Amino acid sequence: MKVGVLQFKPEFMRIEENLNRIKSMVEKFDGDVLILPELTFSG
Repeated sequence: MKVGVLQFKPEFMRIEENLNRIKSMVEKFDGDVLILPELTFSG
């Protein structure tokens, strides 16, 4: 099982922008489980 941790600084209340950034990173991920930071979407 491959586990990945995605680390980035989400922008406060910029949900659409945060989602777009996450999507671009997730598309490159080649694993089974991806852990995202707390408040990933809302900042």
